[in-house]
This record gives sequence, C-alpha cells and structure tokens, in this order.
Amino acid sequence: MTTSQFPGQVTGGMDDRFDFQLVTAGLLDGRGLNYIPGSYWAFGNTGSHDLDGPLSSGTSAAGLRQYLPGASEAQAGDVIAAIMASSDHLPVVADYQLPARLTVAAPTLPTAVLKNATLSGTFTVANTAPARFVAGADVLDYAITGSGGLATSGSGSLAALSAAATHTFTVATSTAGSMAATLAVATSSPQAAAAPFTQVYAIDVFDTADVERVAVGPATAFSGTFTFGSEGNVASFPYNGTAIAGVTVGSLDKVGVATSSSSGNFRASQWPTGATDGSDTFSGSVDLARYFEFTLSADPGHVLDMTSLTFGVGRSSTGPRQWEWRSSVDGFAAAIESYAAVNAGLTHAGGVLTNPDTSPSGGWTDNVLDLSAAAFQGLEVMTLRFYGFNSEGTAGTGGLQGPLSFAGSVATVTGSVPAEIGPGGVIWLANAPAGSGTQRAAAAVATRTLVGDGGWSVDGLEQGSEVAAATSRSGTAVFDATGRLNGTYTATFTLGLEHAEQSLPGAAPGDLGTRAWDFATTVAGRTGSGAAELAAGKSYAGLGIESAAGQNTRAEILAGTTSTSRTVSMSFAAAPEADGFSSDVLSLGGTSGDAIVLSLSYDPLAAALFGSEVFLGWLDTRLGSDTSGQWINAVLGNSGDLVSFDTAYAGSWADYVLAFGVTAPGQALGAWGVDATTTTAWAVIDHNSQFAVVAVPEPAAGLLA
Repeated sequence: MTTSQFPGQVTGGMDDRFDFQLVTAGLLDGRGLNYIPGSYWAFGNTGSHDLDGPLSSGTSAAGLRQYLPGASEAQAGDVIAAIMASSDHLPVVADYQLPARLTVAAPTLPTAVLKNATLSGTFTVANTAPARFVAGADVLDYAITGSGGLATSGSGSLAALSAAATHTFTVATSTAGSMAATLAVATSSPQAAAAPFTQVYAIDVFDTADVERVAVGPATAFSGTFTFGSEGNVASFPYNGTAIAGVTVGSLDKVGVATSSSSGNFRASQWPTGATDGSDTFSGSVDLARYFEFTLSADPGHVLDMTSLTFGVGRSSTGPRQWEWRSSVDGFAAAIESYAAVNAGLTHAGGVLTNPDTSPSGGWTDNVLDLSAAAFQGLEVMTLRFYGFNSEGTAGTGGLQGPLSFAGSVATVTGSVPAEIGPGGVIWLANAPAGSGTQRAAAAVATRTLVGDGGWSVDGLEQGSEVAAATSRSGTAVFDATGRLNGTYTATFTLGLEHAEQSLPGAAPGDLGTRAWDFATTVAGRTGSGAAELAAGKSYAGLGIESAAGQNTRAEILAGTTSTSRTVSMSFAAAPEADGFSSDVLSLGGTSGDAIVLSLSYDPLAAALFGSEVFLGWLDTRLGSDTSGQWINAVLGNSGDLVSFDTAYAGSWADYVLAFGVTAPGQALGAWGVDATTTTAWAVIDHNSQFAVVAVPEPAAGLLA
C-alpha cells in the first residue's frame, strides 16, 4: 500500500510478505487432512502489479478475475479495493483436502426366517466427504468382512464425489437357532470419518414345520388338584394331587410378586395397582411380568386334551380387583374368555373377572374356565398363567382362594394310522417339537377337500387351523346315514398345509404339501327306500335296499362303475295283483347310461305257481313301443344288446363272469340269468324305471302280457 487507507495502516507497496502458513509432515503425505500442492499463495497477488506500487496497480483486476469464477473485471477490482481498505497486507491462503468419510447403506433384514430360506441382500459403500471437487477430499480405501453366518467380502477405493459401490451378501440359514450376523466395513484411510461401520443382525432361524398324520389311542380322563392348606406361603408350591399316568404336573409358581400367607389359599402382594378404595373405576392394566403359573406336560408319546380349570379368587381389603387367565397356546397374548361358570359375586367381560371392593370371608369360588376349545386339544405341553391387577395398594394381597383343580384327558400316540377311518374316527395332525435351543414354525390348514360319496363331513381342522410346534390338532369323521341305500360309502379327505406365518422368508403358499385320509363305512339293514350320492368312477357294487312288506324283495346292484357323479335312488312298491309277479316292484333311478348288473330276489313258491321260468322284468314306458305299458325282459329296454339269450343263464352273475371271462358289465350288456340257489334274477342293463321278477309259462318267452 502506498497511501494509507485508514489510520495506522502500514504502507510500502507490493514488496514484502507478512503472513505464512507453517505445516507439519502429516499435512504433506497426501492422505487424510492434507495440503493440496500448488494451492499456496498470497490472495490478491497475481504478479501483475507495479513493483512497490499499490495492489490495484498494473492489471491486477484482470489477473484476479481468474480466481473469482463468474466475477466481472469490475467486481474483481472491488475485491482489490476492499483488501486495500481493510488490511495493510495480503492474506496467505492454501487449499487442503478433507479426510474421507465412510457411509454404508445396509438393508433391514427380517428377525426370523425359516430354515434353508434364501436370505441375501445388497449394501452400498460411499465416500461422502463434503467436498465440492474430487481433489477436495482423500480417497476412501475400505475392506468388507462378514461373520456370524453373514458371508461377504471385498474391498475398494472411492474418490470424493464418486458413485457409491454396491456389494452383495448372503446369510446362512441351514442351521436352526439364533444368530448374530455381522456386516463390517473398515477403512485404512487416515482420519476417515464415521469409521469403522458395524451392523449386527439378530436373526432367529426356525425349523420348518414337520407335520405328520398320527394315530391316537383311546383317551383316559384325568383330574388333579393343588390343595394349599397352611403351606401356600411359598414362591413355588409343588403339585400335591393324585399322580396322573402320562402327564407331568409342574409346580405352581409365583413370578414377579411377593408371597404372602393365607390359610388354605395361594396369595401374593406387589400386584399392579390402579384401583382406589370404594371405587369401581380402574386406571391400571395387567402386568405380564407378574403372575402365578403351572405347566402340564404330556409324557413322551402322549397328547393332552384339556377340559376345564376350577378355581376361586380372594383378596385383602386393598388387594387386586381384577383377574384373568392366559395360556402358552397363544404365547400368553390374550385372556381366555370362555367360562362354564362364574361366581355370582363376580362380573365377567372378555376373560377379565372383576370382584367388588367388599370381600366375603370365603372369597369367590367355583369359577370354571372352559378349556374344551380346539386350541387346548392335542397338546404336548401347556402352561397356564393367572394375573391379578388393579390392586388398591402394592401391599394388598390376593390370589387363588381354596384349591385349584384342572381336568382333561390323555391319549397315547400310536403312530399307526388306520388304512380307512369310519364315522366317529378321529384324524390327527402333529407338529414335531423344536430341537434344543431352537424354535419350530407352526403349520396351518390352507385348504381342505372332501371327495367321494355323499354323506361324509369332517368336524374340526377348519381352514386356518394352526398346529404349533409340539402340538397336535384333530378332526372327526362324520357320516350321515339318514336315507342312504345299503352299501359301502367311501371318501378321501385331504388337507393342504402351509406355514402359518407366510411372511417368514422361506415360506410359500402350500409349502408343506398335503395329508390325506381315506374314509369308509357300510350301511346295512335299510328297507323301503333310499338314495346314494356316488363319486365318478365309483363302483355300484353292493348298493341295494329291501322292501319293508309284500314279498320282502331284496334289490342289489352287483357290478358297474359310475361314468360321472351319480345320485342313485331305490324304492319298493307292492306288485300288481296280476298273476306272474314273484317279487315286489323296484323303482330305480340315477344309473341310466351306465351298464350295471341289477339283481332282485324272488319268491320261489310264487315262481313255481306261475310258471317254469322267471326273469328280471321291466315295465316298458316307451311311447310307440309295441310293448308299451307291458312287463318285458329288462334287457329289452337297453340301448343295445351285446349278448342275447333265449333262455336265462342258469347261475349267478359271478358264475357268468368266470364262464365267459367278463371283466366289466359293459362287455355283457343284454345278458340275464337266474340263480336258483339264492333265488335271485339278474340282468345287465343300462336303463332305469320299474323292475320286478316275473314268471312265464314257456321258458323261451320274454314277454308277460
């Protein structure tokens, strides 16, 4: 400066330097925070000034403009003027690179997966140092490692402002259990910010559901009782009831509460508060960490069906006002709402029992919790918890009043599933227990189909029914025999299964396949009339009915197969009072178009009386037929005749099959015969209507006028 711009300003022109920047070797090694070579200069000195002249001399404004991107020459001159007006020397400036900054974007992983599920993902590594230019920050050198079941590796170098690098990883799920899978990214770049990076994933690998059909033997009812006497002031009360074969009863324990004494009862203090004396308004709620509990465990090879739990409640003057039971069946998620009986002094809503503020000396007893629902059947283990809450004070006591009793039944799992199950038979599904230190996923019924003859249904195992680990679920085969024809009825019941929690990685619709049971039952002794719904491809053999009066005729279909689903009907009427009838009249429907062998029994005395030969007759109802309205040989009503006999085949249908090598009725349409041994007449026909056994005086005749 040659002319003072403000008092005290040092002048002398552009011929000396006052400021310096001194650095250590660490700022000159090229890494981390570091001097950028060539960036050190006295700001404003462009080398275009007059020696010993002012900063504004020469072409200084034009020279400075290159250091002020976007500025005009006039604006550069303003900067020079500002420096001259504010300082007596030039500032010394230098550019430094920033350290690298490590930023990792890792995905969220599920906290639970199925065993052998595919679990993988991608993550990115970026150098996010806040630089405006590539040279403004150090390069990020990094290395990737995975552990605890997470597999990944890799390394890289990322300059500032470069795109993030994408890497992949997989998580091993071949072993059930809990894992802590770790993704780690470290950097060797000096002074790098936000380093190192570590992401730990806590993942439970569930065993897949292992559901099988099982057979369960007859159930044996049981009951048990905890009787407290003067010994209830303990934290853990051992079961002192009658031993139960096949069942282990655990102790009754107090958890999260303080034991207290009460003769004949099982009580505690330190229940959650929320009630005030004399008021029925409550502000508290159940505390899932404070309860009584006991466990029933089926011995190996057994299952439990629970029925009920009988108990009483009692309290001191400041004890709990509300109570509820929960179970391990749903993970203690909700109160059990079903009660078979509730003491008249209590109110019940949604599984919560509320007692009045004034307590009778004997408490409120004879409450019966109903455990007959499907969720409490077929169990290998069950824990029941009793919660008290909304106490008037933490010192207030309360709990079970009098003995605690439970009831149910225990059955043996035999493992041998019957080939066929009849009406009332129980079908079982069992999910295996989890291995030590692991969890097993629950299964669920996704679909259910029942294919076969009519009359069958299944109670239980509804769609959506779940089978948790170490539990079983059952259904019952039901057959409605009302109005059925005599015969054998079969069906196949199939369940489509899948994992109950479909959102678990590794789960898929229908991923557990199907399980099937065959049903069969035989109806006998039916008379008068009946019907049968048959599935396509089902044998007609054995279907029949007997007349309730008249000649006590027995009708039966001996052979034939349904070409489609059919409803077969049979009914009897008395034979006309005309001569020649040796049986009652059968009305048959539902078989038309299928070749069947129809058999009717006949009265041999009537046959002998009316003629020397009998045959299975049919009432011709065809309009325009020469025999319309007359009883003729049943085979004459067929759609066609493959076989023609002038006289009856002497013997049974079974004899005919052996004699001619017939394998199906369709190969012998038109054949007819009489079995004198069993006094039955039969014919191979493919039409319906009314049939009866008739007799004619001449053996060759097929027509009864």
